[in-house]
Amino acid sequence: MRSEKEAIKREVQETVAATDYLFIVEYSGMKVQQIDALRRRLRKDQARIRVFKNTFLRDVCEERKWPATVGDKVDGMVAVVVGEDPVAAARTLKKFGSEHKVPVVRGGVLENRPVSAEDIDAVASLPSIDQLRGQLVGALAAPMSGLVGVLSGAQSQLVRVLKAVENKKSAA
Repeated sequence: MRSEKEAIKREVQETVAATDYLFIVEYSGMKVQQIDALRRRLRKDQARIRVFKNTFLRDVCEERKWPATVGDKVDGMVAVVVGEDPVAAARTLKKFGSEHKVPVVRGGVLENRPVSAEDIDAVASLPSIDQLRGQLVGALAAPMSGLVGVLSGAQSQLVRVLKAVENKKSAA
């Protein structure tokens, strides 16, 4: 294999190895402006869309020992979406696809498991990592704030009872 091809294959391997997910999208019919707009949106989600030669993608799929169903999706004008947060990337792909009718999500891999286009659509409806963290913090803080409310309520009730007793004794 020529050195240029080896370098490209190594780049594909490094791109795939550095992520927990890989979504395969068909970008045929997209205009350059649409691809640039999608790139900008994905960049906000710490994701990127990359176009590689299909043979290199299939080779990497085989090397990673992913099921043949993943490699079968690599046909025609396809690109891969990789990054840090699969939920944010799936949500961006879904929203962009509904606005522009392209790209078409074919499937991919999520945590070394093959996923279909329907699975990626379902992932898009999940809350983001930041939202889940906020929900977790809220769930952990709720019992403590409830306890503070109960304790402060008991203290204020005691103060009111003592004040009433004082008022009654001073009136007598």
